[in-house]
Amino acid sequence: PFGSWMVLRVSRVEGARTSARVLLELDPGVEVDVGQPVALVAGTAPVPDGEFGRYLQSLGVVASVRPVGRLRSAPAPAPVAMTTTIRRRAARAFRVALPEIPAALLGGLALGTRDGVPTDELEASGLSHLVVVSGGHVAVLLAGLVALTGACGLGVRGRCRACLLALWWFVLLPRWEPSVLRSAVMTSLCLLAMLLGRARDTPYTLAATVIVLLVADPLLARQVGFALSVLATAGVLAGVRWTAGARR
Repeated sequence: PFGSWMVLRVSRVEGARTSARVLLELDPGVEVDVGQPVALVAGTAPVPDGEFGRYLQSLGVVASVRPVGRLRSAPAPAPVAMTTTIRRRAARAFRVALPEIPAALLGGLALGTRDGVPTDELEASGLSHLVVVSGGHVAVLLAGLVALTGACGLGVRGRCRACLLALWWFVLLPRWEPSVLRSAVMTSLCLLAMLLGRARDTPYTLAATVIVLLVADPLLARQVGFALSVLATAGVLAGVRWTAGARR
């Protein structure tokens, strides 16, 4: 009822190209979906102080902007718009079928949504990581897809292509969480190696994934979720190698 805000990537200011990120403050009743291009005349202000301001700075936000006059928007790209529709319909179905808090928790588990999730209680119990979409979701998705495509008689190359398509569609669904991005790029490199008939070395794949993602978005280096995902994966790989050597 008091309006909303979102982080906006600015591509042009008065025709000049730029790549800044700003906090867009919207009035009540004004909505912009993820992926929609917008054009507006805006007044600018410094980033807010306090904990919220520090969080915004970690995302690379350099200013706060509020529209002056009408905000013009265009449709989001079709794959993003499709996932937006799915998220809304799924959240509505969860609310119809379940009480408020279980519905919010299911939305967090399946889609990474935050509406209604009891954040304080989860943090106090140390369970907040359970309602974050992560690389584990990617593993479950691909395991099911490999089983399904195998039952349909697809060969290895067909399975790899199907997994690549499903993988990057899924990245859009929870809004490219850092751990999902890490898992998606790493898995894609492994699938491409299988398609090309190349050998796979997972530590090198993890290193290549980190380089690719940080070149694409250096601000990921300031995301705790990304760092934890990389370190956890490195720990799993080290553990696998250690147990393989100690198996005898």
